Amino acid sequence: MLHIDALLALYPDDASRHRLLTQALVHIRADRAALRHAIDTRNITDALQQLHRAKGAVSFLGTGRSTLQRFDSLTRILQQAGNINDTVGSGHTCIRVENDSNINREIYAAFNPVESVLLELETTLMMLINKREIKK
Repeated sequence: MLHIDALLALYPDDASRHRLLTQALVHIRADRAALRHAIDTRNITDALQQLHRAKGAVSFLGTGRSTLQRFDSLTRILQQAGNINDTVGSGHTCIRVENDSNINREIYAAFNPVESVLLELETTLMMLINKREIKK
């Protein structure tokens, strides 16, 4: 899932690599928690913003196309659920989806694979951090 070797090569020393991995882990955890909260509270506008942020972080770390497609699927479903377009953040107010079980089911069906990606990424980053700390 993660192809971080090319990115790590841009960081010349172990300290800067460690800092990158640690910061990435903090951001991924925060993004996952914020996205989960937005989904759970049915705040579609916030969910789309958090999803975009998480996708950017995941993309920066070097994931594959199939991983990013999971983010795109959730984006489409959230846009349909909120009946909004790609201009999130340009003056839209908070859009909430009411208790419609079909919409909620679709949202969670698309969210679960994204959350799995983020959890897997957290695990991978923790392993890389621990591996580097053991080498010290």
